[in-house]
Amino acid sequence: MKIAIISDIHGNLEALETVLSHINKQKVDKIVCLGDIVGYGSNPNECAEIIREKCQLALAGNHDFAAADKTDISYFNPYAKEAVMWTRRKLTPENLEYISNLPLDYYEEERIFVHAIPSNPGSWGYIMSNMEASREFRFFAHKVCFVGHSHSPVVIEYKDNRCKFIRRPEFHFEDDKRYIVNVGSVGQPRDGDPKACYITYDVDSRYVQYYRLKYDLETTQKKIHLAGLPKNLANRLEFGR
Repeated sequence: MKIAIISDIHGNLEALETVLSHINKQKVDKIVCLGDIVGYGSNPNECAEIIREKCQLALAGNHDFAAADKTDISYFNPYAKEAVMWTRRKLTPENLEYISNLPLDYYEEERIFVHAIPSNPGSWGYIMSNMEASREFRFFAHKVCFVGHSHSPVVIEYKDNRCKFIRRPEFHFEDDKRYIVNVGSVGQPRDGDPKACYITYDVDSRYVQYYRLKYDLETTQKKIHLAGLPKNLANRLEFGR
């Protein structure tokens, strides 16, 4: 079985359509979305409807639950807060209900899927350091946990209580190690590369492949400006930050 895993679309329709077009050529058996379908971008309804149609599994991210008024946003920066309130006003009742009812995590066989951290999904914690990664590996015994949230793609390898952060476009799991895989962001990458990011995972061979795709960034930026959203949300896209 081959799975495409996407995350952090953030209302970026152009990036999402580009990624899904590419996925269509990969002969995957299912598509999983790890959340943050909305927030920041100007097409929350279109993105929610596409995810609902195309993904066999979709999870909630903090921006989804923020738009649905189901999580605290006091810690959000001013740009994120403004985008959340804008998104909340724009979402249709049907799409608001959809994102409100998304699950926080999903377990199947040797795999975990979650937006942020498996130990406490609704806390929206990050896995950015060895200490944070070790804490999560102690929580679960599965072979691999797929996450998003930080918008920065990385494979974290774990053996003998030691973590190793690995950044390369393809990766094969070893039998005696466990892994956390950050799949990156479709709609707002933050690793210095503005191209949309997603992965495929071959369950049988335990092989991860990252993809980076150019999309119509200028159109996305123009739509953010026209929507009256903060200029920073458009400008940052071209720098991948």
